[in-house]
Parts: sequence; C-alpha cells; structure tokens
Amino acid sequence: MSTGKMQLDYLPGHLEMLLEHEDYKAVESLLRQFRPEDVAECLLQLSSYHIRLVLTHIKAELAGELVEHIDYDYWRELLAPLDQRRLVEILDYLPSDDAADLLEEFDEELREELLEGMRKSPQQESFQTVAALLQYPENTAGAIMNPDIVLVTQTLEIDQALNMIRANIESFKDINYIFITDPNKRLTGMLPLPVLISAKSDALIEDVMLKDFIAVNALMDEDEVVDVVRKYELTTVPVVDSQGLLVGVITIDDVIDVIEEQADEDAYKMAGLGDPDSQTSAFRAALTRIPWLLICLGGSMSAGTIIHLFQDTLEAAIVLASFMPAVMGMAGNTGVQTSTLLIRNMSTGPSLRRHLFKIVIREFRTAMVIGLLCGSLAGFAAWQLFHANPAIGGVIGVSLCLSILFSTFLGTSIPFLFQKLSVDPAVASGPFVTTINDSTALIIYLSIATFTLRYIQH
Repeated sequence: MSTGKMQLDYLPGHLEMLLEHEDYKAVESLLRQFRPEDVAECLLQLSSYHIRLVLTHIKAELAGELVEHIDYDYWRELLAPLDQRRLVEILDYLPSDDAADLLEEFDEELREELLEGMRKSPQQESFQTVAALLQYPENTAGAIMNPDIVLVTQTLEIDQALNMIRANIESFKDINYIFITDPNKRLTGMLPLPVLISAKSDALIEDVMLKDFIAVNALMDEDEVVDVVRKYELTTVPVVDSQGLLVGVITIDDVIDVIEEQADEDAYKMAGLGDPDSQTSAFRAALTRIPWLLICLGGSMSAGTIIHLFQDTLEAAIVLASFMPAVMGMAGNTGVQTSTLLIRNMSTGPSLRRHLFKIVIREFRTAMVIGLLCGSLAGFAAWQLFHANPAIGGVIGVSLCLSILFSTFLGTSIPFLFQKLSVDPAVASGPFVTTINDSTALIIYLSIATFTLRYIQH
C-alpha cells in the first residue's frame, strides 16, 4: 500500500470526482491502494455526505477498517444517518470493543435496533460478545477491553500452542504475551512470545510459563488501569472477572485512548467547560458554562468594588491605576501555572506527600525569583517611563512581588482543599484561581499603596 504524501494530498479531490460520477468500483480500488489509517484521515477532509457515500458503497469489510481508524468524536455525526442494515454490516467487521464503543455513541433506541440486527446476522458470535461488553459499566476495564481472545491452556505442549496461535493469528497480532489459563478458563500465568518460540516443542506450557503476572478486574475503573500500566510499564494487561476467569485483554492503544480522554477532561474542567459531549444544544452548553462564568462575573464585580473603595488612593497617585492590569494579570497567570503543575502531579497516580511538598517548595522559590525580577522591572518602569515618585515605583514593585507570592500560595492550597472536600482538583484551576487572584492581588496592591502614600505625602 502506498503512503506517499503527495498522493495522499490528491486523494480527497480524486475521491470527490469519482463520487460525483458514481464510480464506486473505482472508489474502492483507489482506497485499497493506501493504508486505512491514511484513508481515514483523508476522508475527514470530505463533506459528511461524501463520507457516507463512501462507507455505503464500498465493501463492508473495508468500511469497517476505515471506521475503526476514524476518530470516535465523528462517529455519531457520520454513522447515525446511515442505513441500519449497512450499519450492522459495518459493526460485524469491527473488533468487538470498537463495535461496543460505536454503539455507545448512539441513542438507546438506535442501539437496541442495531443489536437486534446483529443478533439476526450471520455473525452470531460478534453479537454475543458485543452485547456482553455493553453490560459492563462505562469507564471500567471491562468496557475498554478486547474480549476477542483465544484461550491457551497450560496443559498444551509448545507445538500445539504455536499451531493454535498460527490458526488464530489475528487475535494475537497486537500482544507480546500469551496469557495462560487452566481448563476452567482461570488465568494462571503468562508467556512472553520469545520464550514460547524458543522453548522445546514437546515441553508443556505450564513448565515454561511465568506465574508472576499482573491482572486487573473487569470492574476496575479505567483510570486505575492506566495507573497499573504506568507503574508496571505494561503493554498488555489481562482482564479477569471476580472468579479469576480470563475475559479479555487491554492493549496499549486502549490505554492511550483513556489517557487522551483524561487529558481532554482535565483541560475542559480547567476551562470551566464541563463535558462538551453532553452539551448537545446551545442552551445546555450555556447552562453548563454559566456557573463558572458567574464566578468570573462575581470576581470582576468584587474587583470593581475594591477599586471603588480605594478611589482616594488612586486619585492621589493616578499612575497606580496604570499598573493594576499588570498586577492582576501576573498574579492570575502565576496562580494558574502553579495549580496546573500541582494538579498534574496529583492526577498521575498516588504521589508521595514528600514529592508534592518538594514541588510546593520549588514553586515558592520560583515565585520569589519571578516576583523580584518582575517587581523590579515594573517599579523601574513606573519611575523612568511614567516619571512617578521613586517611592511609588517601589510600591508597585513590592506589591507585584507579594501578589505573585500570594497567588502561588493560592495555586498550591486550593487544589489540596478541593481534594480534601472530595472535589476534582482540576476545577480549582482556570477561572476559579484567576478570579480569586484578581481580587487578592488588588487588595494587596492598593492596601500597600494606601499605607505608603500616607507617609509620602506628609
């Protein structure tokens, strides 16, 4: 298959031309010249209508390969309008875990109709496996595992196991270990492929397998699965039920998908966006975002109130007003940076308190350096560029330094407070920290200025 960049650049336009002429045989012939991963990426450059035309008129097996590599964010929009019979054909050619994920994207009524269609299709085993996967709670190991496994029992000889693997090579292509069971399907060991290949042909599996292995329960939260993979540096994890029976495997691509979801969720929380996937209408999206925006509005109003309370100070030295945006902006950004760094370390599995404490101390040292440097620059600018009293330049510099230090304190303490209250620390970043920092920075700045001006003016 070709992967030439120049050829891929012309693929979307060539496809559109063939689709306009309804030359679907040529479309399929063209697509088979490229890797499905590349084709899936190119398809997204076409309109939804053209993509559905492609998926409707090419063979179901090829359509399944393409759908497997199209980002799941587009599944609902692209596939829900397809003919149900065609959808069932595509589902039959998808790996069971991807088929279950695809069905989860549809509303309950369509999902049930498609499952019924799969039940009546020739692929009975596919229906049973997918239906079983859908029974696991969302975001658990069982929901993301691949159940399409071939059981290798410990009583087999090496040559028998190799013959079984050759006959079912599709089920073993993405794993480096063979997971071994007893005759009752209970997981008893694991066998690296190099060991299997190099072992004597008449040796028993149970004599060469490793009995020290890591497995996860099917009901374990997917975030905990990621922690297990990180801790033990695994590429494949066997999944067992409550009785220790092997029910599936989780491969590294499944783990990467979960990590990407975690990163997206944290980014949305930090921006106060909630879950965009649940915001199916503008009204629902607005309802989700309004609480955080109201916090920002309240913070802005409180900042305005603070400015009003210190009106006399600002009138006495108008140059102070010119540096309010700088003080608020520096404090807000420093606080967000600190909280983001701390939350990142809190969310990468169980961290030692000593490790987190070292991060906090380092952040305060960093804030001190930033505060002294930026405070000195701001004070010098007020003195030289704005021709202010040198004492006022000192007030600006000291206030900026203290505001940065205090924002660092808030950026480290708020995530810990949220964690104690069993609230996701990720929501402590972004709008929340920025809003609090704006008000506290103003209070620090204008309080120091008010106290200092009494002595400068007398």
